[in-house]
Amino acid sequence: MRKDEPLTKSYKRVSFMDNQMRELLDALGKCPTISTLLLQRNKMLEEIPEQFLLAFMSLRILDLNKCSNLETLPPVGGLAKLQVLVCSETKITSLPQEVEQPDFLLVVISSRRLRFLSEQRIAFPQLEEVVVEKCPLLKKLPLTVHNVGTIKKIEGERKWWDELEWDNEDIKKLYSPVLRLH
Repeated sequence: MRKDEPLTKSYKRVSFMDNQMRELLDALGKCPTISTLLLQRNKMLEEIPEQFLLAFMSLRILDLNKCSNLETLPPVGGLAKLQVLVCSETKITSLPQEVEQPDFLLVVISSRRLRFLSEQRIAFPQLEEVVVEKCPLLKKLPLTVHNVGTIKKIEGERKWWDELEWDNEDIKKLYSPVLRLH
């Protein structure tokens, strides 16, 4: 893709990796076909404008790996198709509250600084998989007894699972059949 070429063409994946970008433009227009957005290794990036993300209506994968100055994420609840969020080696410690929308699908999470997905126990009726990688500070999952029938897989490290805090240990036991620990 050329620098002056608009993103509104029928691209599926866009990479802004390794550009030392400090800011992102929030006036891209609509990018309806892009399903993957790679922003990794933009160590100077401090903020992602909400309007920038909302341009990617079909976004399934958002990789912010090694955006080491990025502290917050704008509301991503409008990204109904988002399935993979990688925020490893960022300063992000919690996801925006808008993630708590019941129709949101957040399947893979990776961030060493992430402490909370949600501070409330909320049923995510469409959530089928939870994959947690390299999140040693994440001690609670926003899962309820209502998710037990819909979640088909929870994957993560055994040490992480063993150290998770639950309001009720019986709920933790209900998820045993879908665990994939390594």
